[in-house]
Amino acid sequence: MAKKTAASQSTAERYPSLRGALWLYLVALVGTALIISLAFNIDVGFLNLMAVLLACFGLTIGALFITNVRPSTLFGQRPARRSLVISLLAGLAVWVPASWLQVSIWHYVNVVVGPLRPPLPSTAAPWAILLQVVLIIPLCEGLLFWAYLQRAAEGLGRARGALLAALLYAAYGTLLSAGVGVSAFPALLIVGLAAAFATYFTGSAWCGIAVLVGYGAGSPLLESALFDYLGPQFVMEFSFRWLLVVAVTAFIAFLLIQALRVIGPGGAAIDSRRERPKALWPVPLVISILFLLFIAYGEYALRVSQRALGGGSTTPGSVVRPVVPPSQPSQTPQASNQ
Repeated sequence: MAKKTAASQSTAERYPSLRGALWLYLVALVGTALIISLAFNIDVGFLNLMAVLLACFGLTIGALFITNVRPSTLFGQRPARRSLVISLLAGLAVWVPASWLQVSIWHYVNVVVGPLRPPLPSTAAPWAILLQVVLIIPLCEGLLFWAYLQRAAEGLGRARGALLAALLYAAYGTLLSAGVGVSAFPALLIVGLAAAFATYFTGSAWCGIAVLVGYGAGSPLLESALFDYLGPQFVMEFSFRWLLVVAVTAFIAFLLIQALRVIGPGGAAIDSRRERPKALWPVPLVISILFLLFIAYGEYALRVSQRALGGGSTTPGSVVRPVVPPSQPSQTPQASNQ
């Protein structure tokens, strides 16, 4: 009996612990904040790229070596092509409601609290920005959140793990939202939930990454058509056309995620073996929350001071690429390089 138990344990996959994954997240959070603190001296797009390459990709690769976890274990099952296509389309569809939500909250916070100073405009070539937001950033963030963190968080239960990964993704993304800050959290949470549950239903982190890829492609593919449809109503976030297109695209995104649940392998076919969270696993999570609250308070104080000085931003950048009318870039939030 003992031999049989030992054999079953030796064939089990090795997964990262939740406590270790949350410490990794905390280090990535602090590292990203330090890099982004240079935002007023260096191109914000370059800083975002360096942040995800070093904090998301580099630290996660280092954690894989330290914990002796195989990347193939983290990424899970090989996804079917149709699952990848549906995930891409879901990310593309979620771009509209996420962008609308961010722009609406950005306007409200600017009026009620105060504005933020804009980052330096990007000097990168359009093809470089496209490569960054459609390929590099989704892969780097996907490795940390949908492969490493979500797998580790599944020790709490697969659905709870997906929810925790989405929340952590949204909180991290606010650091990359130059000119928008913590007001980007609700919009990023929508994107994170779509990606996390694409991973949850398919058992593959590649589908979560595909959602981010589709989302990153939203601005170059949909922006012109969206503003052609909105016409003069583009400055009114609660106009009939805005609300109609947001409702339709949100419903499409919901149906696509549900399609992944229907065509997915099912819970019984997905390896759910995870160790239970170790003692004191919430400690790095609590420290991360306190660190984020400190940043949020700093942003609040900065907004208040900017309001008192009468300065502010009319062109914030963001992880969620806000929609911008090509012919009138100065009237609504402008997309950044993220």
